[in-house]
Amino acid sequence: YPNVYIGDINLGGKTKEQAIALINSKTDNIKQSGINFYFNSQTAKIYPLISSPEGDVVYEIIFFDSEKTADHALDYARGGNFFISLVDKIILLIVGKNIPLYFVINSQDVEKALIYNFSKLITPPQDAQLIIKESNNGGNDFSFAIENEKYGQTINYQKGIDELISNLTNLKNFSIYLSF
Repeated sequence: YPNVYIGDINLGGKTKEQAIALINSKTDNIKQSGINFYFNSQTAKIYPLISSPEGDVVYEIIFFDSEKTADHALDYARGGNFFISLVDKIILLIVGKNIPLYFVINSQDVEKALIYNFSKLITPPQDAQLIIKESNNGGNDFSFAIENEKYGQTINYQKGIDELISNLTNLKNFSIYLSF
């Protein structure tokens, strides 16, 4: 139907094959250009396809399901209850409908890639410690001191992954800025 979108792609009047081709065009661009993550002045680019260090195995940490997305777009306002379908068609005429992109993301692998790229920028916390110093005269004299704890800082990777999921759902490849 007209006014059915995936991100900024208008699928109105398209066949399933045309819809899949349009979606694949966008997702292929994301696969090739990668997704930029920024933290302070450092940048990391994460690709949906990652190869092993030996280069002989490639696996997907983000799998785009263009066919399922196209099926959902084509099935919108069709079938099911007549009245619900009628309401959906009226909504399409007035405001349109944005269908989410179907994809599977391996959040753990994305987080590992981010940790690998940004680990030098985090400051680990340190617990308070009791310091024992022996006197210089070699006797049994000891002095004690307490070293205060130190606050650490870590990157909020989950917030970045949530933003990535939101961007990909809308077929966007915006840069993602991480925070402490």
